[in-house]
Amino acid sequence: MIAGAAAIGCAFALAGCGGNESEPAAAAAPRQEGPGLFYTSLIREKATGQYELAWQSLHPFHQQFAPRKTYLQCENLTAFPGRLLDVSVVRVTAEPVQIAGEDHTVPAKAVTVKVSVDYPGISKPVVVTDTYHAISVDGRWRWILTRANFADYKAGHCPGAAPPPKA
Repeated sequence: MIAGAAAIGCAFALAGCGGNESEPAAAAAPRQEGPGLFYTSLIREKATGQYELAWQSLHPFHQQFAPRKTYLQCENLTAFPGRLLDVSVVRVTAEPVQIAGEDHTVPAKAVTVKVSVDYPGISKPVVVTDTYHAISVDGRWRWILTRANFADYKAGHCPGAAPPPKA
């Protein structure tokens, strides 16, 4: 069970974290979806290999360090570890977050989701609950890279991959 949980964590490692509809920033910019729906859609995109769509909603600051072509190449190196059965929102709360590579916090929504995955060779679905952050940028929800993934992209290699050999 721990291995399954770790695999889900790895599969969603590029997701960030999020917060609450009642804060002023949420009211200032109209949105087509709430942060919970944003994250359930993002997880489904990643689980089905729709990395182009996932990259489009990556925070613009992180897009600078994980350009579209690089992000797609890196994501395509690893297949989702099982079949996504369900993803549901447990709660959404206001919670500032520090974006990896930045030195300050920004308003965000902490989105806690429960994910159920059917793994080959495991008799029952693995269920993991985790929290990610959604940040509003120009009225659209965006996700952020984890600190480790940001550091890998910034260093010029795919997250989780061995750094390229020094010349």
